Amino acid sequence: MSGTCPTERPGSGLTAEVLNVIRQTDAMAQALNCIEQEPLQLLGEICRQFEKANEPVPDYNLHPSGYIGEVSLKALVEAGLVKSHAAPRYSLFRYEPTEEGLKHYHKLSQAGYYERRRLI
Repeated sequence: MSGTCPTERPGSGLTAEVLNVIRQTDAMAQALNCIEQEPLQLLGEICRQFEKANEPVPDYNLHPSGYIGEVSLKALVEAGLVKSHAAPRYSLFRYEPTEEGLKHYHKLSQAGYYERRRLI
């Protein structure tokens, strides 16, 4: 994935030292947790809606959290957990879980993951 954040910068040894201090804060821990949880929540939304309607889910029915949500959708597609389809009208994309995505969704559901994090 290409992005706006470079992976290497001059003085990276110095930035690593500062980043280690920042990573130890509660605020950064919460931000990293949100980044990790967002794709799982979107996978749950897509799978629930797909199983209910048996058709790909239009993007306007999803509730991604801003930029992180958009990146999470892209990560789900790149990971092969969700397929993205061009939408015929009213939305840009529609999303459909793959067999692998459904498998992970059902495991998480059976473990109670989505009961604790109700999305809709």
